Amino acid sequence: MRNNKKVSTPPKYSKARLYFPQTVVVLLVLFFLMLISLSITQQIDTKVAGVTTKASPTPVPVPLPEPPLKNEGVIDPILTARAALAIDRASGERLFEKNEDLPLWPASTTKIMTALVALEEYKPDEIVTVDNPILEGRIMNLRPGERITVEALVQGMLIHSANDAAYALADHYPQGREGFVSRMNQKARALNLINTHFMDPVGFDNDKQYSTASDLAELATVAFQQPLIAHTISIPSITISDVDYITFHRLENVNELLGSVPGVAGGKTGWTENAKENLINITKRDGEEILTVLLGSDDRFGETQILTDWIFTNYTWPQAEALTVQSITDQ
Repeated sequence: MRNNKKVSTPPKYSKARLYFPQTVVVLLVLFFLMLISLSITQQIDTKVAGVTTKASPTPVPVPLPEPPLKNEGVIDPILTARAALAIDRASGERLFEKNEDLPLWPASTTKIMTALVALEEYKPDEIVTVDNPILEGRIMNLRPGERITVEALVQGMLIHSANDAAYALADHYPQGREGFVSRMNQKARALNLINTHFMDPVGFDNDKQYSTASDLAELATVAFQQPLIAHTISIPSITISDVDYITFHRLENVNELLGSVPGVAGGKTGWTENAKENLINITKRDGEEILTVLLGSDDRFGETQILTDWIFTNYTWPQAEALTVQSITDQ
């Protein structure tokens, strides 16, 4: 007799129900391991391309130094210069102004831009072959066919104010002399020198070649941060040669204040019949540094010294004042 009673069978569970708890546990473990790994990674050095670097801290804005304060009752110096400007280099504060936005002939201060563009376009050790050196104005006596480095030409141009060095650098440009001058004007626009225009790399008188004390101060501020330029303008004299050691050139710095007036760190001169005497100069004293620009002066060296002495006598730098108070308190 057949037994029709159904035999009970154990319940069937899906694999998903069987493995769900284990999956949750594994995911939780992986999550916590990831957190621990991130924490450890942030505390150790990270090696990138073989260089060990540390996690960069959050940058903290560095405020500009406080500008110096002008003493009360001070009478400004009287200068023959048609335009003049003095700036505290740390704060950017203007300490003296006279016709600072008046367009004038820059003369050989033009060579600051020539040097800046040359060092952006060429490498210092790049060799220039001199073609037909210019013989007009102040020169370093380059010879046709002479092979000389860009660095040596920059030295000749900034130390000796050599016109032949400036033209050799311009003629070496792939687009030629005109292309180089165009590049100078392009750089002027990039620096927002709105009252500056160049027609040649040396600064010959030309109604279409002009600049202002304000623009030249900005140009010098940028150019004098270039290491080779900053070093070159501080050299009183030097003897350089071509790459073949056949021709040697003795260069004497035209800036008479360099080496004779304490604190003078260098600069660039300029002179033409129309421009008269120009001088851009840097002076450092007691940890402070000022940039002066004189255009159209009857005595660029004497008046630069007068203006510089006047500034350091009649301005007080907050840092120096704080140090004085501290030293008195410590006694």
